[in-house]
Amino acid sequence: MATAKYDNVLYEQTKALINLALPMEWTIRALQISPPFQALRTIDIRLHDFWRQNEFNDVEIIAFELKDHSWDTLQVGRFCSRAYTQVYNQKVLDRIHKGIKEATGLLEKEVSEISLPSIAKDYRYCDLLNGNDIPRLLNKIQSIKENLDKFAKDDSIPFSEFATFVRVPTKIYNESLITDGSGTESNGRRLDHAIMFKIRTDVQIKDFQGILDEFTLEYCKKRINYLGNHPEVRFDDLPTKLITDVFSRKMFDAPNIVVDRHDGLIGHLVGLYYWDSVQKDKNIKSNAIEGELRNDFNVERDQSTIRKDYKTTRKKIEDLIYEMKGIGCPPR
Repeated sequence: MATAKYDNVLYEQTKALINLALPMEWTIRALQISPPFQALRTIDIRLHDFWRQNEFNDVEIIAFELKDHSWDTLQVGRFCSRAYTQVYNQKVLDRIHKGIKEATGLLEKEVSEISLPSIAKDYRYCDLLNGNDIPRLLNKIQSIKENLDKFAKDDSIPFSEFATFVRVPTKIYNESLITDGSGTESNGRRLDHAIMFKIRTDVQIKDFQGILDEFTLEYCKKRINYLGNHPEVRFDDLPTKLITDVFSRKMFDAPNIVVDRHDGLIGHLVGLYYWDSVQKDKNIKSNAIEGELRNDFNVERDQSTIRKDYKTTRKKIEDLIYEMKGIGCPPR
């Protein structure tokens, strides 16, 4: 049996990230023709203006994930961010909570009336509205690809080598409900620090582990906040270990493995880059893309291969468009 060309953690994590991100990127592009999705985009612009009016600048809006938190609250009633190490000044945190409450009051009814096509099921709105910066991602993945042979299986690899900025979708499980349980009572005792977890018993078993993972992550986030606000409590590193365990399992559990070889890391990104270029300029040709790839990203790829990359991407997106319209597969 052939041995994998690369078996270091940099390659394995990069491959996993690409496999998780690609279906979301295809879905985003298929949704472009959907009026409900365009309505979400309009609201997203208003959200950005809202936070500016609340005296947060563009850098802070991104760094504090203000729009992500707003969208999560509007969609499921709680933050779904994976930024567990984010630290806020208490005054800033109070402003954020106040702003999110105000934004929710302004937009909740409008957002609740929007129904996205079925291909968007289980996606966070903020993931679909943002996606990834494909040129930035293409540049980083090409850099990783060039450096893969520098590391052996058990080598310690610098953190800067990894594509840490990649946005991968966080699945929304509407079958479960996780809410703040502070102030509730149990056996006559008031609970000042608690979360409540409800789950329907008719949930499919295939989703059960994912729902438990979401509950675990939410508990860990609350536990970390509690420890940070109560220095007198003995330090507990279990939340961090649990988070690592869940992320490790999710990272390598992509529903569809699209990329399974090192030489496949770039092709789908080239296809997305070409697709996006065509949306801006219908007359752009593969020779122009070839030049841009070489000059801007140090990617050497002939025109024939580039056209194949584009054809593969177009098929993925068109299949989703036809599914969205409910009319079967497109003609080939």
